[in-house]
Amino acid sequence: MTAIRSDDIINTLQSLNLIRYYKGQHIISISAKVIEEHMKSTSKTKWSIDPSKLHWTPLSNPLTRRPR
Repeated sequence: MTAIRSDDIINTLQSLNLIRYYKGQHIISISAKVIEEHMKSTSKTKWSIDPSKLHWTPLSNPLTRRPR
């Protein structure tokens, strides 16, 4: 069970202009313009990761199972 409700999904899709309310039902409605706008907005976001900042250390004291 998650804390995500159907209203959360509907609100998110409406804010992205991917869903509409039509004749008492929600329908998925994606136009070419919406896709183009989304592609333009996401192409501006560039993520860079500095590998020198990534550090991994194995768990030194792993928990062991206790016999029942």
